[in-house]
Amino acid sequence: MNREFWQEFYALIENATEESLLSHREYLVSLYAKLKSSDLRPEIKRAIRLIDEEMLARVESMAARRVER
Repeated sequence: MNREFWQEFYALIENATEESLLSHREYLVSLYAKLKSSDLRPEIKRAIRLIDEEMLARVESMAARRVER
């Protein structure tokens, strides 16, 4: 996974819907489980973590907007 991949991945998670994020996360989790001894596992784990961070940031943002009202 090179620099170009990560740039595209960051753009994808920033613009993806919640449903799309969940779908991508599920796919990555299943891929991670299948690749027991692959050099890609740390990269896949990183991608899952980034999706989780994006989803958490969105929830926190929505909560902050509700408090402001």
